[in-house]
Amino acid sequence: MHENRLKVAVIGILLALCISSTFYFYLVLHTEVVFTHFFYIPIILTAVWFPRKAIFVAILLAAITLLMSFLTPFSCSMHSFIRAVMFIVVAIFSDELCYRKEKACKEEFKSREQMLHSEKLSTIGRLVTAVMHEIDKPVTIIDDAVKTMLSKTDKESSHYANLRIMEENINKIKGLAKHIQIFTIKTEPKLTSLNVEVVITNALALIGEELKDSNITVSTHFEPDLPYIRGDSQQVEKIILSIIDNAHEAMKEKEREVGEYKKELGINVYPENNFVDISISDTGGGIPKEIKDKIFEPLFTTKKEALGLGLSMCKRIVEKHKGLLQVKSSDMGATFIIKLPVSS
Repeated sequence: MHENRLKVAVIGILLALCISSTFYFYLVLHTEVVFTHFFYIPIILTAVWFPRKAIFVAILLAAITLLMSFLTPFSCSMHSFIRAVMFIVVAIFSDELCYRKEKACKEEFKSREQMLHSEKLSTIGRLVTAVMHEIDKPVTIIDDAVKTMLSKTDKESSHYANLRIMEENINKIKGLAKHIQIFTIKTEPKLTSLNVEVVITNALALIGEELKDSNITVSTHFEPDLPYIRGDSQQVEKIILSIIDNAHEAMKEKEREVGEYKKELGINVYPENNFVDISISDTGGGIPKEIKDKIFEPLFTTKKEALGLGLSMCKRIVEKHKGLLQVKSSDMGATFIIKLPVSS
């Protein structure tokens, strides 16, 4: 921002010098000299620093030049007209060249970012594969041993409660490992025609009791005659579950901060052009503006016990389906919109 202000100041000073020198030479000295060639400096600088804006500088300088040619009888109107046209022509070409160069640089930067992103995911994948290989066997052995001890332990004893805690934590480890595997393995979706209402109903059946236990009111609205979407039912269901789970956590976090309040989860499904939009809204604390652009990045998280893979995984799956994942947020909560293409 400071740099842009400095650039604007430089261009402003150059324009002031150009305009003042024009009045001085034409009206005071009554002469026309080569100084008008310096008018190209602010024009080209504006094109370089602010592509597609140099034309306005050129029009201003061209207007000043033509005005002086009409006010001073010694100047040649034709020469002034040609000079004014040249200012505008140079501005148009400079604007276009600088705009294309800036666009090419942005695309190259984006391409490098995507490459780094792919390398990061590849590194995560190799690391996870190695870790999973090392922990899978001992976790399975421990899990079997705990299940065996549970079957032989009296349910009323304190040992049984401890074994149950162990079993729950082992299941968490296994669930976390499965979640990471799904994220790192490049699984292509098996696309079929899907009834999105059925997919959402199935997802809510899996997580409904958990939401009910947290006193979260769930409302759904499906537009009539919804077209089928083209997607992988398991992957689409996983996206919905992941976003609902995030909404659940956001509302629990807000409840810890403000106390008990009315927690609501709203799911609205409607057609939009060639897509079916699945809008999932919550009444949590929303997403802070400073991290809104980062939430879909792998490994980015604000939670102490999370890996930051959920939303990045959702985005990757949606993109595999040729869809879009968007987010809107305010202090009243967040809304995620899953746009999936209509089945042809």
